[in-house]
Amino acid sequence: MKPDTSVQTLSSSPFSSTWCVLPWVHAASLTDGSTQLCCVAEKTSGTNLNSQTIQDYWNSDYTKSVRLQMLQGKKIAACRRCYEEEANGYQSHRLMENKNWQDKLGLEYILELIKETSESGELSKELLSVDLRLGNTCNLQCIMCQPRESSKWISGSEKLLQHITHSDLKSEWKYKQNIKVDSYEWYKNDAFWVGLKKILPYIKEIIIAGGEPMLIRQHLQFLKECADSGEAHHIHVRYHTNLIEFPVDMIPYWEKFERIEFFASVDGCGEVAHYLRYPTDWSKIEKNLRIIDDMSENTWLRFLFSVQALNVSHLPDFVRWVREQQYKKQKHFSTYQEFVHPGLVHWPEYLNPKVLPKNFKASVAAKFEALRTELNEPFDKFGSIVAFMNSEDQSNKLNQFSDYCSALDLSRKTDRFKTFPEFKEVF
Repeated sequence: MKPDTSVQTLSSSPFSSTWCVLPWVHAASLTDGSTQLCCVAEKTSGTNLNSQTIQDYWNSDYTKSVRLQMLQGKKIAACRRCYEEEANGYQSHRLMENKNWQDKLGLEYILELIKETSESGELSKELLSVDLRLGNTCNLQCIMCQPRESSKWISGSEKLLQHITHSDLKSEWKYKQNIKVDSYEWYKNDAFWVGLKKILPYIKEIIIAGGEPMLIRQHLQFLKECADSGEAHHIHVRYHTNLIEFPVDMIPYWEKFERIEFFASVDGCGEVAHYLRYPTDWSKIEKNLRIIDDMSENTWLRFLFSVQALNVSHLPDFVRWVREQQYKKQKHFSTYQEFVHPGLVHWPEYLNPKVLPKNFKASVAAKFEALRTELNEPFDKFGSIVAFMNSEDQSNKLNQFSDYCSALDLSRKTDRFKTFPEFKEVF
């Protein structure tokens, strides 16, 4: 099925309910070198960067099949999360990327990409965007993460398991603990970076995450070479970083790129940040945020607030804190829901906001309504968090939620009731 070229926007195209632009422009990696459609997809492609290249993924049987299924209006199993969010009125990753790439490339170019898709799903054009999760080397143990995402969790999971009592939770963490560490060092493979350099003339966007990307020297060297080669001017680099480390010696190189965007992974202030992204030093984050705010005009700053059961009630207060800071970089965004971008935590299920009891959800909704009144601006993205939270009762997971937080406290010597006193009644 080919698109109707008379349509004016991607959202009004005949395949809009399932179709996503990303298989035509983008490739994403996981920390173990697996590749997939994007950062929120739930199935890997079968191509792995430990022994293969980004080019191997681009026209793999998996990717070609996905393109054809989307053009036929079929749902893709890996895209379940986007479909679920859209059903609950949330602006999914699919919808945002469709809009973003139409703004970047224009509708005619995207339709041309689809037109050039062969009957087998193959695409002769080079990919334009890569999302690189550069291994699991990290300096934090975020509560929604596991050893696959953070090397700090390798030893942390051993301590955690000593205190977990819930049988299902214990089984889950024994599985999470079972990883092959060598698989997470694929970014040390020179062949990967050589392959990436070959497509630099076509690349428009590089997303760099981890682990914690600022600890990965290989990518810093790659960006230096990119800047020196003269190719940086057409590339938008977007970091997902916890901002504990910030290599200021990179600033002269970053200034040569079309844009450097820092997506600061911050899920609350002060003690909340310390608990959720343990053991965050809040003073370091505040210092590095100010450094970024004073950088050149090609530098953007945004916040990525991972919304989960423990902090959903704190998001309104975090937005108020951001307002008080009066960051200069906020000028790039017209609303606070764009500057403070919420990302919903679906998994593990016991951290999903849906697990909260009904009365607690009501108090959260009241806090969001108060923020809506204060901001007096578009609020659909924030408002849909409440709709998502209320869309299903998963309070049967509360026992796992409670046991997990208790085990965290015992293994880390933290106190959830001191940081989150509102949960004394919930637990």
